[in-house]
Amino acid sequence: MKIRLILCFLLLFSLSIYAEYVPCTVALQVGTSYFSHLGGSIDSVPIVTPYPASKSIADLYILTFEPRGFVIVAADDRSVPILAYSLTATIALELPPQSEWLLSQYSQSIRQIQQHPEWSVHPEWAQLRQGDFPAAVQRSVAPLLCTGWNQNWPYNSLCPEDPDGPGNHAYAGAVATAMGQILRYWNHPVIGSGSHSYNSDSYGMQSADFGNTVYDWSAMADTVITENSAVSTLLYHCGVAVDMEYGTDCSVASSALVRDALVINFGYTNTALHYYGNYYSTAQWTNLLRTNLDQMRPVYYCGQNAESSHAFVIDGYQGTSYFHVNWGWSGAYDGYYYVSNLSPGTASFIQNQSAIMNICPVIPATYSLTGTVHTTCNTALENVVVTIDDTNHSGSTDANGNYCIAGVSEGVYFVTATKEGYHAVTTTVEIGANQSTVQDFTMVELEPVANADHLAGAETFSRCYPNPFRRDTNISLGIAKEQELVVIEIYEMRGRKIHTLYQGAMNSGKQVIHWDATDNSGTKVSSGLYLCRITIGDKQQILKMMLVQ
Repeated sequence: MKIRLILCFLLLFSLSIYAEYVPCTVALQVGTSYFSHLGGSIDSVPIVTPYPASKSIADLYILTFEPRGFVIVAADDRSVPILAYSLTATIALELPPQSEWLLSQYSQSIRQIQQHPEWSVHPEWAQLRQGDFPAAVQRSVAPLLCTGWNQNWPYNSLCPEDPDGPGNHAYAGAVATAMGQILRYWNHPVIGSGSHSYNSDSYGMQSADFGNTVYDWSAMADTVITENSAVSTLLYHCGVAVDMEYGTDCSVASSALVRDALVINFGYTNTALHYYGNYYSTAQWTNLLRTNLDQMRPVYYCGQNAESSHAFVIDGYQGTSYFHVNWGWSGAYDGYYYVSNLSPGTASFIQNQSAIMNICPVIPATYSLTGTVHTTCNTALENVVVTIDDTNHSGSTDANGNYCIAGVSEGVYFVTATKEGYHAVTTTVEIGANQSTVQDFTMVELEPVANADHLAGAETFSRCYPNPFRRDTNISLGIAKEQELVVIEIYEMRGRKIHTLYQGAMNSGKQVIHWDATDNSGTKVSSGLYLCRITIGDKQQILKMMLVQ
């Protein structure tokens, strides 16, 4: 009995000492059994690709399965065996440059391991060879991103034109694609902030007007195979925001500029910070990543080496060390990658890696609009409907004529009070200067019109024709009093006045004012919905006009 125990001890001791290179056959057996354990579908023997191809002895093996999926296995048994895996990833003919960078990091760690023959075999090898798979992870976050975007055509259709680039355009860039996929996850902002221009060395001036761009999130598909202007606009704007140096081989930008672009141009909170792996232990770093992902916040990630830097998104994890990566390469090789030291003795794996964490949109503060509605005799009016135009916000007055509308975002709005038997009253209200904005209304009771040719009353004095219109339109007014003071103003739907069309006295009767679809400077305005506010004496009316070009 003692002899058997001694022999077992010597066998285990020898295995710990004589760590060795892992041949292709062993990697195939371990990787295939692990893939099957995860629930992967195996239609045929996987293709095994040694990496790097330039070495006679591999540092690792890439096993690709049909119809999809992969496992990456270390070629030294002193390393953790499984470096990456996916059951669903598509496989490209070429590795994405970003994943090529991470594989080179694995290679570097394994070469360091190879310099220490005295190091022990990693215990997981024996477990995997025996089919003793680890228990199901208790802590995980499934991939947050639904997008599988890329940098080439048609994602780059608004990038600088170049006949040598994909689709005759420069690449959108990994930095822009990573940013864009995070913005698409949040569907924010609707409208950006500010503008930015810079001079590209290769393509001249590049500009983006974020503050005058509506980002059409509903039109942005998860994958794009034909030109999609909503996606192309977003990716080009992301590139301009970080001074992208566009090119036909690759387009590059500094990840150091990403955080400020998110905060300043795209409306994300200033709690977003750029963290650098050099200042953290591996355990601290992976805990930071998991904390962000637990809060359902994708992480912008950057890896660097002596030649270049690479940007991608970490959007999920399984267990403590495997993190899901979206490479921004149409889903190719997206999967769970080991982000930790491959062996206890190796240098910190996260050196020269950084991440922008705590990325989330600014949630606009909301305010309330309150007030009282009464008659000209100061009698409170009940059941008056007060509506903030072009929003879902409205309220009605109680028996004392009081109303309150809560949850309104900051902005300038047209607010209308309506009640059967009374003239509707519309006014412009700026909401947000205080926590609660007060706007009272005085309503005038309707009187029968004795003569239809002699118009009187706010509800009858104007109309617009043609409407919709292509180049110009007419505003017809019915003026009841001689030399009545009239003001006609044109507004954008967001409340910005663009043209004072008329201001002065008018004779009684029917009057017509012409608008040629220009602003105060004489510049033609773009297609869209506009508001015409007409004030005659102490009465107002709002007309909606549609310009189509």
